[in-house]
Amino acid sequence: MRFEGPLDEALLDLQDLFEAARRRSERPATMGKKRAAGHTRHPAALLDHALQETNASIHAALDCARD
Repeated sequence: MRFEGPLDEALLDLQDLFEAARRRSERPATMGKKRAAGHTRHPAALLDHALQETNASIHAALDCARD
């Protein structure tokens, strides 16, 4: 299914964000100064961040569609 305009863009961004989160969860990245201590960012935190960004994108697209 294909949508037009901002909603389509938000859905494509959603797909990209989830794919990036999936790849990072398979190989968590180390974070800044914690690298030496061996701490990594938990995959659930990566997914949560992606969901928050996606939610904001979808709401923005829906707001544009209403105008």
